[in-house]
Amino acid sequence: MSELSRRDFSLLVGGILCCSCGRVAAQSDPSVCDAYFEATDGAAGSAIDYGSVTPLFADTSDDFDDDYRNSFVWVLADISNYFGLNVGFGLYTEATIPNAAFVPVDLIKPFRPDLPSDGTILVGRKLLMETRRVTKNLGAALTALCAHEGGHALQRKHRLLYKFTTTGDPFFQVRYELCADFVCGYYGAHRVERQPNYPVLIQAITQFRKGDQIFQPSGHGEPKDRADAVQAGVAFGQSRPGDGKAAVNAGVEYALGLKLG
Repeated sequence: MSELSRRDFSLLVGGILCCSCGRVAAQSDPSVCDAYFEATDGAAGSAIDYGSVTPLFADTSDDFDDDYRNSFVWVLADISNYFGLNVGFGLYTEATIPNAAFVPVDLIKPFRPDLPSDGTILVGRKLLMETRRVTKNLGAALTALCAHEGGHALQRKHRLLYKFTTTGDPFFQVRYELCADFVCGYYGAHRVERQPNYPVLIQAITQFRKGDQIFQPSGHGEPKDRADAVQAGVAFGQSRPGDGKAAVNAGVEYALGLKLG
């Protein structure tokens, strides 16, 4: 996949919005979660209200009509299956900014309740409403969001967090986020394989729009870095489909090899 041109960005950036993710490690296993990742609601810096969490499709709001609700259930199940994850998906109410999070505890019943859970992916209600209002393709934007959070679930499942925190690199958190963007692109390649007209470019633009306008060592990465990571994941997915563990390991190597700052 060729690099996104400035014209590509200018054509698509106006209509796409994505989440900024959080890495909530409530009750985390210290053998796999470094203390630096005992974070709260992403960049917002505020704790998640666990009382506000509901199963994504048991919510009584009008965020989804019935047809869209049913189709997105398929997308979420497909993300889980393709990544080799067993996660639950929920909604929560953000304390501050529109956001999303991966929580490495079983807050929502996973797709396979008979198997061990890999955690919960949460989409903020503010984020959902905002995304619905501004994007022309809610499905692709939310797919990017959930696939990115799935990348964080894979990082934890395969015990990879230490690779970001043991190098002495001050930019470890940015690399951690760009690795998840790589996994987001990996899933995008799968969608294109199954649906040739799937607008995978929107996934790159989604992450581009939520990049840090000024580089922050504790941030998510600058816009171009985020879009490039998605594209790199798409390229990997085209050559190595169907292997979530290989994808997240490739994402780690990609992110650690970047020149940042």
